[in-house]
Parts: sequence; C-alpha cells; structure tokens
Amino acid sequence: MTVTWTFLAINGARLTASAGETEDFILGLYAGGTFDFGHLQPWLRGHVATSES
Repeated sequence: MTVTWTFLAINGARLTASAGETEDFILGLYAGGTFDFGHLQPWLRGHVATSES
C-alpha cells in the first residue's frame, strides 16, 4: 500500500481508512484469494478523498 499512498499523495488525494482498516481489508483479500483490481478498486473509491471532496 505504500505505492498507493505515495501515488495518492502526489496527486493531492489521501486514504481515509485507518491503517488498521486498510490492513484488515488487504489481508482479507489475500486470505480469500481475491487480491485483484476488481476487488481493490471499489474499496479505494470509497476510501479516498481529494482536496476537492
């Protein structure tokens, strides 16, 4: 997630989920064998804020 955090920061956005929430989500994806863009994208859309939001 460090790359995601850096990408968001460079583009004026930030992750709104706590570190624990993010960790739980990512680990859940790995455990369920569903760590892919189709599962990650909707979560990111719901947990990212821009300076405009």
